Amino acid sequence: GAMVERGNEAVNDGVGGNGGWYAGKTDEEIVADTVSWLAREMRGMMIYRDYREIYDRALAILEKWRRSFPKSVWIRVVKSGRIAKELNECAPVIKHALDRVAKMPVPADPDERATVIDLCSGFGYLGMFLSEMLDPRKVKMIALVDKQWPMFNAAPKSHQINWDHVYGIDGWDPEWPIKLQTRKDDIKQAGQLRQIEKHVFGKHRGPFIILAVHLCGTLSVKAVEMFNLHENASDLVLKPCCLPGWNHTYTHDTWELGGHCIPVKDVCAKGKWKGNRWIGPPRSHLRHKFATWCDNLYKGIDVAESEKRTEQILIQEEGGHQNTFMFVER
Repeated sequence: GAMVERGNEAVNDGVGGNGGWYAGKTDEEIVADTVSWLAREMRGMMIYRDYREIYDRALAILEKWRRSFPKSVWIRVVKSGRIAKELNECAPVIKHALDRVAKMPVPADPDERATVIDLCSGFGYLGMFLSEMLDPRKVKMIALVDKQWPMFNAAPKSHQINWDHVYGIDGWDPEWPIKLQTRKDDIKQAGQLRQIEKHVFGKHRGPFIILAVHLCGTLSVKAVEMFNLHENASDLVLKPCCLPGWNHTYTHDTWELGGHCIPVKDVCAKGKWKGNRWIGPPRSHLRHKFATWCDNLYKGIDVAESEKRTEQILIQEEGGHQNTFMFVER
């Protein structure tokens, strides 16, 4: 799910995966040939076919980071082996953000610039690329929201996301063109949602662009609720991930979302991920249920039909079915 998929590369040592392209390579070799390796890996992906401009810009950004980040930070950024897959999955989201910000005027008052909220950000790849690609005259800040970040002003613990790439280390400052700010929040917790309301939505005057990529289970409901609740949220991009667990059927018959009722039994799955293994009914059986889940989430987005659309974008080409993106513009 979101915390696993987008977060498992992010623990303190930053070394995920099981080998991969860097297996057996020295740190020097990793630093030397990473970008060319990533370029080759992405050539077989949708980003290269359908989002060539984003592919080209991303490679230039990766090369800039490789040259400017301290070695320890760069190795942590790439050694998970997930950066190509993340970029590929986020390409439609990056395109939406670029198109929307391009249409925005440069506000006379810099405090009225837009704020981007990346929900369940994991390591923060999406926000990092957007900081380099969006116009700082129009976007003030990118908030990276994830329950795995350390508390503000605390040192990252081993099970938490290391944030050296966000805030710097040993006198090195990453100098993000648009400020990145981490927020340790679990969006399933009402109290922590109130903190986001107060310290993010309450503090910034411009429009909010909510990006919710790869949200697991009921996290998708929370993202839609956040958008519905805040009139100043101009955009939502939602890409749901796995289905809610069957345990929800013991406590709820329906979920209310934007005036729409979601029948819980129709959208919950028996089975769960354990590590990288699915334990439960064959995943092909979940295809119809996932379509029902997405349809119900879409109906719960509380805007006019003309302000929202859903698209099937083939991110998962090897038999996966989680390819639904929802784009909402108020």
